[in-house]
Amino acid sequence: MDKLHAIISEIKRYYQDYGKPPSISELRAMGHSKYIIEKHSMRQLCEMAGVNEVRVNVNEVKKITNDIFKTNIETHINSYIPRTPIEQPKWSKMLILGDFHAPFHSERALQEVIKFCEIFQPKYIIQMGDVFDMYSHSKFPRSHNIFTPKEEEALAREAVENMWKSLKGKAPQATCYQILGNHDARPLKRVVESLPTMEHWVQGYFKEIMTFDGVTTIFDIREELEIDQILFTHGFLHSEGRHRDYYLRNVVFGHLHKLWVQYRRFHRQTFWEMCCGFLGEPESKGLTYQPSKQANYQLGFSAIDQFGPRVIHL
Repeated sequence: MDKLHAIISEIKRYYQDYGKPPSISELRAMGHSKYIIEKHSMRQLCEMAGVNEVRVNVNEVKKITNDIFKTNIETHINSYIPRTPIEQPKWSKMLILGDFHAPFHSERALQEVIKFCEIFQPKYIIQMGDVFDMYSHSKFPRSHNIFTPKEEEALAREAVENMWKSLKGKAPQATCYQILGNHDARPLKRVVESLPTMEHWVQGYFKEIMTFDGVTTIFDIREELEIDQILFTHGFLHSEGRHRDYYLRNVVFGHLHKLWVQYRRFHRQTFWEMCCGFLGEPESKGLTYQPSKQANYQLGFSAIDQFGPRVIHL
């Protein structure tokens, strides 16, 4: 009985490995008892093992040839059903202004933006942060002979007020947003570093100078603005595509003083990011922390409409 059990176990293992039972001669070659094998038919042994006794004649199996790699291209094209991409929304008209750095802004560039605004008639106008430079509150070595912090603030405030007044005058129906950037937050950072117990005192005045008539200001520099499924943020990453891949959304940001639109296809969707340019003076005193006057800053601004994002170089 033990020898019969061993044969049945062998048939089961062989069937699992090869999809067919072994032949009588193969069982003998495995060293199983000739007497036990001959006492039972192969059908009986397969029934006891619970497997199909049918064996494939290897001479009837077709040989594998290179024909398996041949493809009927015409049939493939006719039967191919492409995956439908996810449609992008119909975006509203938006005018987007990059880093302004008042009072070190470019008046020439601003006048070009105002001309474009009058023709384009955007539904939204968004300034992407660093609207003030806050040179007096910077940490890098800086001159104290240009103006006092109070004078700088007054000049910057006047320039930004005039910017918003001019833009709203050309597109009075536009909804306006002011995002804050790392330069705008410099005074708050200096207070928290030196006298944190007075932070709440300074915050009130900070909100006052960052509030403009007819403009919604987002005071938290970490908070994103969302319009038509597009995220607007001042920016905190420094390589192309990083903000888009971080959010896996369509993103507009500033901070880098450059112009680009970059796309990525991801699971039937196309995401893009747009770096919206720079409206400051590249060689101004406020930007002397750069190691060279030949900084790769790109003067310009950006826009979005139903056809998507684009940048306008000046």
